[in-house]
Amino acid sequence: MSSLKRIVSGTISGVVRNFLNLIIIIISLPVYLSFWKVELYGIWVLIFSIVGLIKLPIFTYQEYLQNEFLKIGQLNRSEVSKLVFGSIFITLIILFFFLILSLIVFESLTILKVLNVDQKYYEVIQISIFFLLSSEIIAYIVGILSRALYPFNYYPRIHWLGLLIVIIVPIFQLISLFYGFKLIEVSILTFITTNFLNFIFLIYLLKLIKKENIKYKGLFIAKNINHFQKSFYLLFGNFVTLIKNEGSRLIMIPFVGAIQLVAYATMKTANNMVKQLFNSFSNSLLIEFSGYINKKNKESFIKSYTFLNVMLGILIIPIAFIMQIVISDLFSIWTKDKIQFDNILFASMTISFLIMIYYQPAYLIIKSRNMFIEEMKISIIISAIFIFVFIFFVERYSIRGAGYTLILTEMVACFYFFYYSNKWLKQNFIQFSKKQQSYCFIDLLISSLLILLIANNPTDYIKLIFFFLVYKIVYSLYLFKIILKKSILNFLNLTK
Repeated sequence: MSSLKRIVSGTISGVVRNFLNLIIIIISLPVYLSFWKVELYGIWVLIFSIVGLIKLPIFTYQEYLQNEFLKIGQLNRSEVSKLVFGSIFITLIILFFFLILSLIVFESLTILKVLNVDQKYYEVIQISIFFLLSSEIIAYIVGILSRALYPFNYYPRIHWLGLLIVIIVPIFQLISLFYGFKLIEVSILTFITTNFLNFIFLIYLLKLIKKENIKYKGLFIAKNINHFQKSFYLLFGNFVTLIKNEGSRLIMIPFVGAIQLVAYATMKTANNMVKQLFNSFSNSLLIEFSGYINKKNKESFIKSYTFLNVMLGILIIPIAFIMQIVISDLFSIWTKDKIQFDNILFASMTISFLIMIYYQPAYLIIKSRNMFIEEMKISIIISAIFIFVFIFFVERYSIRGAGYTLILTEMVACFYFFYYSNKWLKQNFIQFSKKQQSYCFIDLLISSLLILLIANNPTDYIKLIFFFLVYKIVYSLYLFKIILKKSILNFLNLTK
């Protein structure tokens, strides 16, 4: 299977996963509320939030391991062996530690009292948390083996098989409600279903591990503990990002009020759906990107980031521009005219998203080389800027200030991602084409200005549409004739 086919397959599986998750979320809420009281469903949501927070260090460790496996590549199976089996052992030790710790912490009931939970749910919450945490025992082993196999080009197949778990577990949960299952019963069902499905998945992955001749050579405890310690750099960044995303709403309330806060959150949700679709593509590209660097395949490396730049200029930006014209009507239909739409805010969110796509090649370098210290530095810088600028802008421009803040922070992130990635590339591989990146950046600036202009004039956009179309035709001709060579454009012939 060629690189392009793997990227397409991985992208489609990601899109399907996100779509199914969305459908499940839409269906689940009314079903739960049909069988449970709102209070009981609120406790169920709280339990998942607590479990998610407890699992954050392990998820971050697995994210670090994925980057490390991609960095090692498929040419050094000995290093993969040293990492994969030892990391499984470390992960299980960490999980059992969190299981015991959660029992001790929630036995004291202090946290539940602080969260103002009704006392009648204390025991239910403790038992449910234990079963939900335990349901991930085999899943974590599957996660590590899956990530170890990514560099060996199995990721599309693994993603498709993983969809079964994404679908079956919540379906079983919903079916159980018809039989009168409550919190503890659904938690036990989740424990049984998740472990059973992951056990079958584990058998399949072990066969692939054997096929790729990845053999057990020891646990290398000290080496893998060191990797776990390094993952804390990513943990810090993930935690800061969580605070930035969720904490922004708390900061906004005193300045804009509850109604505008709902409008901001709803528009952000719509914007995030588009981001998830793109992430399905970039996650697949990350694995191929890393393989090109490991193999010193400069030609395929150039083709891949050039292809991304072409997609941004002639496909993604035009779609974003058209979306800005129709989004107001679509939003009104979606929210039944109960939430006011702000064209400028949505345009700002769109522009911040386009900036993120522009620096995606640099971001992929940081991730594929597992430059966790640099990633942590970027997280600290943009989070600090976000908090201070966010307060300043929201106070002056209301919810639109949140959009302006997103643009500014993405611009800062863009600068630092390219700075660190170019620094590494200059020393180890081949640099991005300055001419190509500069030209694409100018296109991004012009297109962003036009998106803001059409957002500011939603009823008088004919001239802007005409100007945009003429500009994009001229831009595309220049892009294909001047910057891009025919050999680079032939993305279909990427190395197999």
